[in-house]
Amino acid sequence: MFQLKWDENYLQTVRDIPYWHHQDDLPSLVIDFIEETSDNVLIYNDLEDIFYCGKCLTPLNQKNFCPKCHKQYKSYQGTYLYDNRDVFCIDNSHFLANLSHFNHSCHYLVFNVDNENTYLYYLTEEIYYEEIQLSTYQKHSHIFINNSYLIEKDGLTDLEANLYVPFIELAKYQKNNLNQNSLFNETFITTNLYDQLLYEEKPAYLYLENLNKLKNTIYQYSRIWQTISTLNTYQTYTIAQLTFYPLYYPQFEYLVNYKLYNLALKTPYVFTKGSNFKDIFGLDKKYLTFMVENNLSFSEYFILKLYPLATLETIKYFSSWLNVYSTEIIELVNNYHIDLNALRTYLCNADNYYYLSEYLDYLNLAQTVHLDLNDKQVLYPKDLFVVHNNLYDQIQVIYDPVIDAKIHSLADILAINKYEDDTYVIYPASSIASLVDESHQQKNCVRTYIPKIANFECQVYFMRQKKNLNKSYVTIEIKNNTLVQARLKYNKLPNKKVQTILNKWVNTLIPLTISNH
Repeated sequence: MFQLKWDENYLQTVRDIPYWHHQDDLPSLVIDFIEETSDNVLIYNDLEDIFYCGKCLTPLNQKNFCPKCHKQYKSYQGTYLYDNRDVFCIDNSHFLANLSHFNHSCHYLVFNVDNENTYLYYLTEEIYYEEIQLSTYQKHSHIFINNSYLIEKDGLTDLEANLYVPFIELAKYQKNNLNQNSLFNETFITTNLYDQLLYEEKPAYLYLENLNKLKNTIYQYSRIWQTISTLNTYQTYTIAQLTFYPLYYPQFEYLVNYKLYNLALKTPYVFTKGSNFKDIFGLDKKYLTFMVENNLSFSEYFILKLYPLATLETIKYFSSWLNVYSTEIIELVNNYHIDLNALRTYLCNADNYYYLSEYLDYLNLAQTVHLDLNDKQVLYPKDLFVVHNNLYDQIQVIYDPVIDAKIHSLADILAINKYEDDTYVIYPASSIASLVDESHQQKNCVRTYIPKIANFECQVYFMRQKKNLNKSYVTIEIKNNTLVQARLKYNKLPNKKVQTILNKWVNTLIPLTISNH
């Protein structure tokens, strides 16, 4: 198949570009990889907590073994399944009521080297199951080519749109974004091709078998094939990580040579100009061995750079919170001078592992009432929630009509994310009075969030049971389109059923930013 590439004035064709258009164009090895991969994707019925074989829909036994296909699957019992590339989660009504019409999809990224051209393809396999006899199903699938990219030394062409994107323009665009936005706290809205290439994370499987073919192409100096072991662990990729970064930034090869593969895939965020290791990384070179041995991710490297005394456990704990609390974690170190190792030990030993948000609230309250945070007993109270609630009771909410109007206006916008089923409804807080009432009923401190809500630093929603809409049930905080916390009365965690509903709801949220507002 051929695509005509036109000059910039669309007056004449420059050259013919052969590339894959349809499933029939794909090499048999790629099709085999796709089919084998999707055969190993588990189907999970969350309400009944049952796993099904991805090939034949047979229920697996307790050891995740398929009695029909004789396949042994990896166990995911007790782990977070949503957004997991290897598990397709569905609800009971969708699955059992429509089993003969059940379908799902898997996504793939594939490099191809054809003559002197190098391509990257984003593919989708649409999967459905045919009932061949009672309670016996056979898998069928069709592969679609969503995007095709011709990769060149100085840029890439989106072959479907016939648009050429110079890497130098991508670099300028990304630099402007990095100057304007926090590395962690900004949810990028992928509204144009540059955003899609740089920031849109595609959950996909990368076909690794032909990565070595890139050695004799424009990738020869990038050494991207040496990152295979790291690439194979990734759940999501951006097109920039696989094309722009390795080819445009010589620092990519520098990081690969140091075996800092995770950091290579975040090159523009990590590398600064300098003549030595400390200038470049902001760390003494004595940390290099530690960074290599643990193949630190960018968020882990960020914590190490912020607090070089951090242990690996501390690095992993706080890096998991960076997407939501980057500013607050920086303040913990720079403003409060807190020992992150001690704080992690405190939170984990006190069974408060998931309560960093409550601890941050506590620090703000303690500072508001002028407690001495140099006192270890104040900094690490024996019962965080008791002390937290006592401080909260000391703070009065002052009604401000301007702030109230802002919250009401924002609620009108956030109503687009309202949820409703036969049992529950979720809707945004709409006034100061509603937040004070929620805080009073739930015995929590959500009323102290009023300034943050008005300034769009976070969003608060209420989950209520439809049989009693006036009674508080679950208080929800959303930040950067991420579920930060969902709490019952007295800050207790909701049950599995409610958590499942919340996880699904969060995945449907429409991203909203201050600029949208």
